[in-house]
Amino acid sequence: MSELTGDAFYVHDTSRGCLGDSMIWWKHNDCGYVTDIREAKVFTREELREVLQAEDLVAYPVDYIQARVEHHVSIESVKPNRGLRTVTGVGRVDE
Repeated sequence: MSELTGDAFYVHDTSRGCLGDSMIWWKHNDCGYVTDIREAKVFTREELREVLQAEDLVAYPVDYIQARVEHHVSIESVKPNRGLRTVTGVGRVDE
C-alpha cells in the first residue's frame, strides 16, 4: 500500500464496490455505508491503524477525494410532469 499523506481520510469498502459510478464509503457514526461523500465518516490517521486491518477497506485522503467530487441530479428523482415543454408566448424552451 502506498504511503498516505494528510491527517483526514475517507474509507472505501471495495467489497461493496460501487453504485453506478459512485464509490461506497464508510458512513459517519459507523452507521453503514453511503455513496454521498457528505455523509461519509472522516477518519483520523490513528483510527486508520485499526480499521485498515480488513483487506477490503482502502483509505483516501479527504483532500484527494474532495478534489474529485461531482454533483449531479439523478434522473430517478425527477418527475417528468414537473418540467416545462413550452412557455406561453415564448415557444419551446429548448429552442
